[in-house]
Amino acid sequence: MLFGMDSKWRQTLIGALATQADAGIRARGILQGLVDTSNNLIRTLNNASSVANIAGSTLMKIQERTITMVT
Repeated sequence: MLFGMDSKWRQTLIGALATQADAGIRARGILQGLVDTSNNLIRTLNNASSVANIAGSTLMKIQERTITMVT
């Protein structure tokens, strides 16, 4: 208790509203973080399935099979 004030004000209507507002701000931050993470995942998956990546992977498989057949 500093300067004669304690946390009993949180048990009032104003305190409950302040607590709810604080929780809402935190939840909005968490939701934005989840949205950003999912957008990053989608972007990464799109890059992984690009035409150049598929072509490179196909050429690598052909090379591996050729080396296996020669040796």
